[in-house]
Parts: sequence; C-alpha cells; structure tokens
Amino acid sequence: MQLKFSKQERDALHRIHLLSGRSYEEVREVYEGFLYSIVLSYLEKEPICFPFFGEMEIKFLKDSITKNGREAELDVSFQPSKLLKRIIGQIEDREETDIEKTLKAKIHESLNDLLDEKE
Repeated sequence: MQLKFSKQERDALHRIHLLSGRSYEEVREVYEGFLYSIVLSYLEKEPICFPFFGEMEIKFLKDSITKNGREAELDVSFQPSKLLKRIIGQIEDREETDIEKTLKAKIHESLNDLLDEKE
C-alpha cells in the first residue's frame, strides 16, 4: 500500500524540508516511520511520544459508517512537553524564543561555512 498525503500534509512536509535542509524524501520517510511508531505504540497501549512536542494517547471508542466507509471514532488526549510550553510562553511574552536562537546559530554556522569555502 502506498501512503498518500493530502495537499495540506504535503505542504507541511515541504515546509519542514525547507526549514531543516533535508530532502523532501528524507522528511517524508521520517514521517512514514513516525506513523509506524504511532501504530506500534497504540498496539502496545503506550503513550505516543512526539520528540520536542509532547505525548499523545489514543483510545478507540467505536466504529462509524461514513460516506467513505468504516471509520474509527477515537478519544485523543495530548500533553505538551515542557519545551513546547516554554517556547509558546516565550512567544506570548514577546521574548526571543529558544527556536529563534537555534535558527540564528544555524544560519550563522552556515554563513561561516560558506565564507570558509570561499577562502
């Protein structure tokens, strides 16, 4: 079975590809791996860990019949990580966020690498 992403999902993958500097295919493969990990966590009845973001728990409620066929109804809960809460707090407090600091350092490093190559 070939996994297909919606336009919104493809746009999100493209954005991650641009921000990370990784190829689109690499990003796509990581998210496919994430799907497999989520399913395994569900089967093992363990919380699903999203590194940097938090944990999610999924509970099956029942099946429903929709115009597209059977679909599971789920109860989903999410507990954000301390990092995510700190970054959101920094944004709301109009502080320079940890993310901005990290991106600035990466840009600075990339520029230095380019300058070193020119010499």
